[in-house]
Amino acid sequence: MSASELSVPLGFARRVRRGSPVRMAVEGVETGDADLAALAETCVLSLVDAEGRPWRERAAAAAALSLSPDAPEQRSVAVDALHQTLDRELWQTQRPLAGLAYRIVIPLCLAQGVAAVVYLSSQGLFLTNGWLDAAFGGAVVAGIVACVLCFVASGLLMPALAGVRAFQQNRIRAAAAWALGRLGVADAAGSLAEAVLYGTPGVARVASVALLEVLPNLTPAAYDPVDPETPRLLCRLLGRKGPEADLLLLEALGKVGGGGALADVERQARSARTEAVRAAAERIIPRLRERRDQERHSGRLLRPARPPRSDAKTLVRPAPPGASGDEQLLVRPVLGAGQDDPRTE
Repeated sequence: MSASELSVPLGFARRVRRGSPVRMAVEGVETGDADLAALAETCVLSLVDAEGRPWRERAAAAAALSLSPDAPEQRSVAVDALHQTLDRELWQTQRPLAGLAYRIVIPLCLAQGVAAVVYLSSQGLFLTNGWLDAAFGGAVVAGIVACVLCFVASGLLMPALAGVRAFQQNRIRAAAAWALGRLGVADAAGSLAEAVLYGTPGVARVASVALLEVLPNLTPAAYDPVDPETPRLLCRLLGRKGPEADLLLLEALGKVGGGGALADVERQARSARTEAVRAAAERIIPRLRERRDQERHSGRLLRPARPPRSDAKTLVRPAPPGASGDEQLLVRPVLGAGQDDPRTE
């Protein structure tokens, strides 16, 4: 294992607390005391079973999965875990602090505020003499102050907690995108392109580099006319990342693009700033047109060139069992346009 391949996973792992299974696994790979299969198993468990795990440990696990072994089964499990991590939405994650504030603190302060209003109204808005009234009045005043502070802080604290959680989640997603790029997973092109378009600047920057690493691994076997989502996302990136990225995107669209990508590629051929990009776009346009025609024809129902020939003696409606009557009265098929079986007349 080269030092360059271990540098990023080690950088993430050394920020995790000592004794963490992920840190021990990564450091074991560095010293040669652990195998890659055990490392992948530990990291996948950390990503899938995320309950109660620190975000730094999960980010280190995502980065360390770039060291997954070449065994197909283990590689598939690692890629699935990285896909889940990259595609996980922020609002689906648990926010224990925010839930605690919303479910306990704010209702408690509201209850104290209501009790304060009721008490002050019953006392004529002033406190009487006596240690009991003074103690209760002090509690009421403290409840009012706490209620006001809670409402003021909820407008600032909750967005702050959400921002901290978003930062942590985005660090994990960026590590997952980097690992997918290092593994060269061609199936991750759609997820990485979506992260480039809709992710935060940090995630989009890492996903952009990873996407350029996996695009050359796409093959025509990945073309699927029923699911054009990946070509649509790749088309939206045309013209945004520079000529080198456009060349890789056009090459990928020539492999997996369909009729839906034809308009964007033709537009790129007209507005390309370099001759190489224009030539690449013009080279794949005939291929995309051919696929567009195939997609159109595949949606048509094939009909026979002439009506099927039928025997004039075949009954259109079979006689019920035990029925009796003249056979000539039964309906028979039409022989041709305007020509009926003379036996039915």
